[in-house]
Amino acid sequence: MSPALKVRVGSSWGPLTLLFQPGESMYQNLSHRLPTILLAVAILCIGLALPTISIAGDAVFIDSAQIKVSGNRSDANLGKSTSGAGDVNNDGYKDAILGAPDTKNESDGRRGHAYIILGSQNMDTEIDLKTPTPGTTIKIRGLHAGDQLGFSVSDAGDVNNDGFDDFLVGSPNAHGSGGMDESGNGRAYLIYGSPNLPDTISVGSLGSMGVTIIGGQEDGKLGYSVSGAGDFDGDGIPDLLIGAPEEEHGESSSGAAYLIRGGSLPSVIDLKMSHASVTRFKTGGNNHNVGHSVADLEDFDGDGYADIAITSIHHGDDGGLHAGRAWVIYGGVIPPAEANLNSLSSSGLAGTKIRIPDGDHELGQAIAGAGDADNDGDSELLLSRSLHDQDPTTLQTVAYLVRGSSDRPEFINLAQGGPGITAYKTLFDNDEDGQTVHGVYDHSGDGLDDHIVGIPRTVILEQEKGSAHRIDGNQDLGSSEVLDLHQQDGRAYLGTKDNQSVGRSVGGAGDLNNDRSNDLMIGAPGDSPYGRLRAGVVYFYLGNELRSPNQVQTSAVGQTVDITWNNRAIYDVIELFKDDVLIDTLGGEDTSYTDENVQYGDHTYQVRGIRRDITTKKRGSSIRILNPISNFMCRSLGRNVTLTWENND
Repeated sequence: MSPALKVRVGSSWGPLTLLFQPGESMYQNLSHRLPTILLAVAILCIGLALPTISIAGDAVFIDSAQIKVSGNRSDANLGKSTSGAGDVNNDGYKDAILGAPDTKNESDGRRGHAYIILGSQNMDTEIDLKTPTPGTTIKIRGLHAGDQLGFSVSDAGDVNNDGFDDFLVGSPNAHGSGGMDESGNGRAYLIYGSPNLPDTISVGSLGSMGVTIIGGQEDGKLGYSVSGAGDFDGDGIPDLLIGAPEEEHGESSSGAAYLIRGGSLPSVIDLKMSHASVTRFKTGGNNHNVGHSVADLEDFDGDGYADIAITSIHHGDDGGLHAGRAWVIYGGVIPPAEANLNSLSSSGLAGTKIRIPDGDHELGQAIAGAGDADNDGDSELLLSRSLHDQDPTTLQTVAYLVRGSSDRPEFINLAQGGPGITAYKTLFDNDEDGQTVHGVYDHSGDGLDDHIVGIPRTVILEQEKGSAHRIDGNQDLGSSEVLDLHQQDGRAYLGTKDNQSVGRSVGGAGDLNNDRSNDLMIGAPGDSPYGRLRAGVVYFYLGNELRSPNQVQTSAVGQTVDITWNNRAIYDVIELFKDDVLIDTLGGEDTSYTDENVQYGDHTYQVRGIRRDITTKKRGSSIRILNPISNFMCRSLGRNVTLTWENND
């Protein structure tokens, strides 16, 4: 046997060794030694211009994205927030919304902008928001200097039930209803989808185009986080969830989150006053910062109702201050006007507390639904923590995946682990908060929901460039209690420039260009396109096409046709066509069908899978049902028998 080949290189963590074992492919070894490989590539390629490098197929540099959206001016910080927006103009293409909260308008500092990027069949690969192609973007302008419109953005679903998807934009430093003297109350804007949205929307004059939601307390920062809430109350109309982490409810900066139930809403909702459609969630604890992040979890317990999540990054625990906490609140009920998150049952609500007995963990920096990553019928939850003064030479936990369950436990202690919890770890140095998380549905094409973790201060080659990591679904995510982000099924997206902040936001965009795949986006607000310092860039990666069923075969006995096929992905349903006419909708796991009393002649049977909003290509097989013979006659002459008939085919 040949001896192992060792390559030893220096790094910011000390000497590292890359080991190739005999009989193993270098390809395999490279794919699991990303930090070392990056160093080796840098050493080997000094002086070379390498705009795009793929390492063993599981890591790419961020500038390999198919679509790049650039901020319109210096210090705009485009990409601090990103989200899918649904289909706001109902043209059949999903759209995306991007935040640039530090955009200045002439002499006004940090008024903020948000942008809708409209999906289409042939999207521009380079979108410069300073001079975008007409009809490809919509700009939403902040109201006043310092408002930071676009600090948070989210899809909202069809809140007003008019057939168009709506979206949310947060502006946490906007003034209150009492005028400029009420600073920092914060606002959130619900903007209704329409086929006639103007190229520029001013939130100061929304009128019938949407709803202005105004924070009720000075410096409460409503709109710091925003999210759709699914159909929480089960009335068939999506709801909204908005965080105000600096509001005071009994104690300083105790924070709150507001659930606003969808339907026919007024054009202005001032949270100084009570509203029949609004529920306030709080704890009342000092510096808890409830509402730091909020999320739609889809159906976490699998009961058919939408569930939501709220975090409180400075909530104390047995391990000390600032441990952080998150709550899952289960839907299917109409909540009261106010509910204490630490005693939900007293408000007629059910929930689960997610805790970590570790001071300064700051659990809940970000929280998001992760889709149904393990394909068990309920959705998963993804949440991140901060990293303060951690040892960069050891693996550190940056995020947790918590599997959904019908059990509805009262508590989940992340420190105890278990089959329903996976801790995501990384070796890259990161000495600040800001990890981001998001579900991206199925990006890889296998029908299983994927998700993504952003680490914007990842140190690569002694520079803070940032990174993001896509984790593919169905890899024993619940049973693997620890998962190294560099040794998982998925892909790493790596920054290329110092202070680029790749991964400051991450999100799923849906199918922007109708290529039968879910696309993802990664924000890099520190990027400097076209010489505009910190204008920011959002990078879009187009997904892999949802794999079609194959090996479609047909056979017939008389007028009965049997159709069989092989499923190559996870589908919600399978549609069966005969001669281009839909004849049945089957379960997503079905692989056969029998069609009886089929007419004589030629027929083509086709199947296609559907997963969420994505439809595969049709795959089929043709067969001919022969007409039976006619005029069959039998004659005998002596010992000779003569048979005659007419062939009708």
